[in-house]
Amino acid sequence: MTVLSSVAPFVVAPTQLISARLSHPRQWVVTLMQPVTSRSGVNPWISTFDGAAYPPVGVNIFTAPVLPVGTPMLVALRWGAGGCAFETLFNYPAGGGTFGVVADTLDLNVGFHGAALSYGDLLDVPVLGAFMVEGTAADPTPLRWRELGDPGLAGLVVIANGSDAFWAVKPYARRLRIITADQLTRYRVDWLDTASGLIVAHRFDIPAGETGNQAGVSLVVPATATVVRIVNNGAAPAAYALEWEIGLV
Repeated sequence: MTVLSSVAPFVVAPTQLISARLSHPRQWVVTLMQPVTSRSGVNPWISTFDGAAYPPVGVNIFTAPVLPVGTPMLVALRWGAGGCAFETLFNYPAGGGTFGVVADTLDLNVGFHGAALSYGDLLDVPVLGAFMVEGTAADPTPLRWRELGDPGLAGLVVIANGSDAFWAVKPYARRLRIITADQLTRYRVDWLDTASGLIVAHRFDIPAGETGNQAGVSLVVPATATVVRIVNNGAAPAAYALEWEIGLV
């Protein structure tokens, strides 16, 4: 990534990966590489701790870049045809990914979901990459947009019992995955229009003697929804993680 400072800490800046201008619209498959560091420069990552304890200690090593919770890399995709263009955002896939778009112009830039990242050693700065080829993405990777929360709670959002929280529906979102870290919570998910009109509500009540589904629920985004609301109906505050699944093909 582009580095702004010449001495430590090394602050990185938004970085352009692709800028393409074509004579006429075509269908393109875009591939994002798994991020590495210039210290290792290898893909896949070296992970000598596999099957043992983490974090690696002693002689064990791990060459994946450090991407702190609360400041993941955010991809900005701008694409279009015939002089018209649209833009969407999604989190950079840590394991790499592939998606498809139809366009005659395409710009792919990587920035940050929160504060810019900084590193004490230049060799630890993430190395990113992408390329595009003409074709069809037969099995496109779901693009995801993780909502930010409290970094001290691994990005979870805490909602007090009897309270609620709202989020805007993200562009090109197809599904919303909700995970709760509290096994005994009860909550409701409301899909709303911009005027706060209720479109549909989902209730997740935990029967007596059972625990909650920590694997999460995956909900289809209604076509007319612009806002989603989570109401904590439990007896105590509960922490939630929200992740949008973005679809472009």
